[in-house]
Amino acid sequence: MLYQKSEVEDAFSLFLQLVNAGKIDKKDVESIKLYRNDNVQRLLSEVFEPKANVKIFESENNIFLVPQLDNHLLSYSNAELKKRLGLDSNEQIYLFYFCIIVLLSQFFNSEDHTLAANQFVRVETIQNIMKKHISEFQSYSEMQLENQTIRTMLDITGIINAWGALPEYNEKAKNIRNTKKNQIGFILHCLKFLQDEDLIILREDSEVSITDKMNLLIIRYYYHTQRKDQLLTLFK
Repeated sequence: MLYQKSEVEDAFSLFLQLVNAGKIDKKDVESIKLYRNDNVQRLLSEVFEPKANVKIFESENNIFLVPQLDNHLLSYSNAELKKRLGLDSNEQIYLFYFCIIVLLSQFFNSEDHTLAANQFVRVETIQNIMKKHISEFQSYSEMQLENQTIRTMLDITGIINAWGALPEYNEKAKNIRNTKKNQIGFILHCLKFLQDEDLIILREDSEVSITDKMNLLIIRYYYHTQRKDQLLTLFK
């Protein structure tokens, strides 16, 4: 199909805006007017998405761009995440991933791929679920740990070690919620990163709800990947 030069320019302009900001607010009337052109949307979905290895989603209030799981240009590598989060080891990175999986398990049903009834989850609930499952991991045999690690692509032994190195409370900390050196502090540190990425809303360091961006990312994209099934079976 042949496109007009102006349509290609408009699509490229919107793509750059999405790459730089991660989203376009629908209050941006000029950008939304460009996006409503059918040929511009076709260019974005049929040309820019596959070539840039990204997905573009529309919600009630925004248009979002997210990298594909294997996009090494726009997504974070383990090393970049470790630096961004200020973590000390790869084991802590896997504990960070596990924290996210626990969080998502509270909002999305693993069986029918729908939103769960929860509107929010308490930070202490995330902590308790992590403790419960990591305790179960500790009872695994070496063979079970190896099989689970291969199946989920998570370093289960590393998760156990990283969690075990965190006290439930850090008596030396003036505020246990402002340090990564205890369980709640580590979880909050992970959640604040997700909030900075516009994926969750963290209220008073106590309650978490998900954003439209997270909802669209999970329902329209992540639920179509095989790894979702492998990960959420940890919580059945």
